[in-house]
Parts: sequence; structure tokens; C-alpha cells
Amino acid sequence: MAQGAAWNVGDYIEFYSTMTEPKEYATTPCVDTRAVESLTLPTTGLSVTEGTIEGIVEINDNSKRQDGTTNYFCNLSGGVYSNAIAFMHLGTSAYYRLSVWDDTGSQSYVSISDSLISNGFYYYKVYWDISAAIIELWDLLTQNKITSETISDLTLPSAFGSYMYLGSRNGNTYYPNTRFGRHRLSDIVRTDDPDFNNLMPVDANTVGIFDPTYTFLT
Repeated sequence: MAQGAAWNVGDYIEFYSTMTEPKEYATTPCVDTRAVESLTLPTTGLSVTEGTIEGIVEINDNSKRQDGTTNYFCNLSGGVYSNAIAFMHLGTSAYYRLSVWDDTGSQSYVSISDSLISNGFYYYKVYWDISAAIIELWDLLTQNKITSETISDLTLPSAFGSYMYLGSRNGNTYYPNTRFGRHRLSDIVRTDDPDFNNLMPVDANTVGIFDPTYTFLT
């Protein structure tokens, strides 16, 4: 129909829609029932004595929910309880937490009230060495640092596992609970502020980089 033309009673329109699934988390479409699948990133080459995890995440009501399910932005495996370093929202209180576990399962952590963080897209960075672990959170829209918190008394595990988990934890399964963008893992401490025009470039200290197109995973 030509631009500006009127619709007549006899005209009809065809609408096309992508297939969807009635589930609490996004997956690719399928016809039959799909089992819950873990979302993991390989971490081979990541240093225990110092390193950095960076990523882009959407903070929303779903990622702040308190239904007993811990909502992870990153959970680096390792140690006797399969947890080494994690940035997460607690499942029973209104706090984000950066936690570090040693080989005995002892946990050191720092908490951030979720009332300080409005919904939106954020760049986060977790970096550590043998003396401290730090979490930074930056608003991608304003490019301002929202918070920076430090764990100054910690013992790192002797080794990391082979994966970093993303998303909500339901039993032993981690599924997407919000939208994630690009991630970079490094075997050095990166203390520099993010360059928002060239976020997380690949270099000699990059162990792994994911989603190079900056699109968001759902």
C-alpha cells in the first residue's frame, strides 16, 4: 500500500512473531520442554594471586529479587565449596555482596545496599591481589562511578576452578536472571578507569573475552 493511503474494510494484515517460551528466564526457542541449563564462561589462565573480571550487566527488579535464590553477576569457581570469588545479590536481603572464599570455605565479604543502585545498565569490575579484593560499579549512561568497596582482609583459595558462572542459582544450576554484555578476564590487576569509547579491549593480559559485539545476552 502506498504511503499515506487509507485502510479499507476488506484489507488484511499479516503479523509475524518469534517463538517464545513461558519460562522465568530467556532461552532460545524450542518445541518441547527444556531443562534448565547453566551459563558458564571458561577461566583457563586466570591468575589466583592477581586478576580482574569485568562485565556489563542490566540491574533490574528481577536481579534484586529476594525469593531465596542468589543472583550472581559472576561466580568464579574454586576451593572446597566450589566458590572462590563472587559478586551477587543476596536472596533474602536487599544487598549486593562481593565475597571471597579460602580453601576452608571461610568467607570474607563487603556488602552494598541495593537502594543505592537504580535500575539500568552498568559496567562492573572485580579485581584482586593477595592483599585485597575490590568491586567497582559504573553507570553506563552517565559514565559515573556509583560505588567502590574493598575487602582488605582476605585469604584467596590455592586454585580456581575452570569456569565462571553467571546468573541465578537454582540448586546447582546457574541460569540467566538479567541481561549480560561483554566480559573480559585478565591475569593482572586493572585499576584504570574504564575507557567507555573502547571498553575492555583485547591485549596480552586478556585471558578470555566474550560477546565482542557489545550486544546483550538474554
